[in-house]
Amino acid sequence: MRTTNRDMPIGRYRTIMADRERTDSGQFVETVTLENVLDVFNQVRGPVVTSSDVADSLECTTEAARQKLIRLYDQDKVDKRKTGRTVVYWRTDSQSHSTPVERSVPVDDVSPEPTPEPRENEPAAQETDEITEQQVKDALEGIDVTGRGAETKEVRRKAILHAWRELREKGEATTQELANSAFDEYADHRKFGYGESSNHYRGYTFWDSCARDVFKQLPGVESPPQRGNTWYFSGE
Repeated sequence: MRTTNRDMPIGRYRTIMADRERTDSGQFVETVTLENVLDVFNQVRGPVVTSSDVADSLECTTEAARQKLIRLYDQDKVDKRKTGRTVVYWRTDSQSHSTPVERSVPVDDVSPEPTPEPRENEPAAQETDEITEQQVKDALEGIDVTGRGAETKEVRRKAILHAWRELREKGEATTQELANSAFDEYADHRKFGYGESSNHYRGYTFWDSCARDVFKQLPGVESPPQRGNTWYFSGE
């Protein structure tokens, strides 16, 4: 069974993160490319794939797989649809072998993956009103993030954007899930400036002193109700 970063003991996860190769600027070297992810669509039984399919095929974490799929979605190379608690993806570019409708399996063939409805049947508002990642980046640029120096602030903006992507993908997430996901991704960056909290969850200090007030201002984000702990993505 494949182990994700959420399943790993903290010490083991930190060791693996430390062993990853970095560039001169301190960023991790990309080991899974977008082309690798696109190839998965031709390797697994379709018509759709999930982030778990990509993670299993490329031997990466589900979080890394989700982020790659989101980038492909932003580039209009794949489309997606949420079915229950699962997000499914299918290729829309000219390299795809067939459309979701063409590759639909017979009714009596029980498949673990639901078939998405054709895009033309979806409400037009989903195509025109959907929040783009660029809108979120623009919003972050207009918010004064806590930190000394432009580079530190930029790294922390990226960590907050990472949490926004996580919320967009899941639809809803707890404060702890969002904070830990952003912290795990950027904790080893030399300009991040936040250590692991010893009294709370890992990303508590970063979230409480820097990210929380910024995050609630981002497009599509619904803050938890009073005394609540769950954030929601409205898409509006």
